[in-house]
Amino acid sequence: MHLYRIPIRKRLVQIGKIIGVLVILLALLQGAVLFSLSAGRSTIEQQRQATEDAIRRAAVSCYSIEGVYPQKMDYLVEHYGLSVDTEKFSIEYQAIGDNILPTVIVGIRGEDAF
Repeated sequence: MHLYRIPIRKRLVQIGKIIGVLVILLALLQGAVLFSLSAGRSTIEQQRQATEDAIRRAAVSCYSIEGVYPQKMDYLVEHYGLSVDTEKFSIEYQAIGDNILPTVIVGIRGEDAF
């Protein structure tokens, strides 16, 4: 008397299904990881842009109140409540004259900022 055996063809089909499910799960996992990395990058870029815009708005506010653009960004921090995360971003603030909008460039630290 022989024990019941699954035919080889049927066994290969079952193994193929298992491998297919594993491949799909791995692809979904990889997609989730790539999506989260992309979303994180997008968020830091939005923060960088918001920081740059906030510095410009503070400089324009200073100009509209005092009639001159500040020569240093520190003046905006002290007198206009500007808050900048200098650990995350590197900032280049260049004032050319009292009545010309300063050049503001915000870069992400750890990358080629400028």
